[in-house]
Amino acid sequence: MIANIDKLTYLLDGSKKCATVTKSLVPYSGDIVVPATVEYGGTVYSVSDILDEAFAECVMLRSVVFGENVESIGISAFEGCTALSNVTFSAALHVIGMSAFKGCTALEEFEYPESVTAVPEKCFAGCTALAEIKDHKNLKNVAVDAFKDTAWENAQPD
Repeated sequence: MIANIDKLTYLLDGSKKCATVTKSLVPYSGDIVVPATVEYGGTVYSVSDILDEAFAECVMLRSVVFGENVESIGISAFEGCTALSNVTFSAALHVIGMSAFKGCTALEEFEYPESVTAVPEKCFAGCTALAEIKDHKNLKNVAVDAFKDTAWENAQPD
């Protein structure tokens, strides 16, 4: 079932009582908070995932804060969000999909939560303002093109 709740569109799974943020007919904009849970029809759902391309090309989206239950961000979930400058994660996040933040040209810094162990292909490609990446000891696999065409990549010695 699809439901619009507090400016976000969700796919609701009644059997698992979980919700996935999905693409809206009207592009998301401004400052978004993805909650830990949502209530619909008297049932509480845990918000656990951001679907592939859920926020893609939302050029007026400025910031996103993820609730404590969000575990995964899909492929190209925020691709082309050119105004996105601030992203705040929870410790529950484990997976960030390929090209998840590709082309987010206003994003200047990014701090990986310790629960994420890989940076997939083209994850930040084309994030031209991205100059600071805060990683951690648990980060094991970084795709060769994860930071292609970023300020951070350009600042690295040859």
